[in-house]
Amino acid sequence: MFERRLRPRSRVYYGGMVAFNARGSTLACVVRNFSQHGARIEFENSAAIPEQVDFADYKDVDGLKLPFTIRVSAVDPNYSVVRKFTEIKLNVPLDAKIFNKPA
Repeated sequence: MFERRLRPRSRVYYGGMVAFNARGSTLACVVRNFSQHGARIEFENSAAIPEQVDFADYKDVDGLKLPFTIRVSAVDPNYSVVRKFTEIKLNVPLDAKIFNKPA
């Protein structure tokens, strides 16, 4: 196979986890090759990974333009979702108690 990358990658076979949502969620993966400039990662259940994320309906919130509609499209249509926000608040004070573990 012809190598199209500018920098070659080392072949490996590492089991791993990709963490997201502030490390609250994970997906099992296999790292097939890597270098300082990239990696090939394969996922068992690729339906859970979005194929496309679209942002729309931008509105001004405290001087920032933020999307009030987010469409997440996955390969599997059962995982596709549209999120619509009616209000976004920035830097709202939070009571530290909400982070306590439930009894």
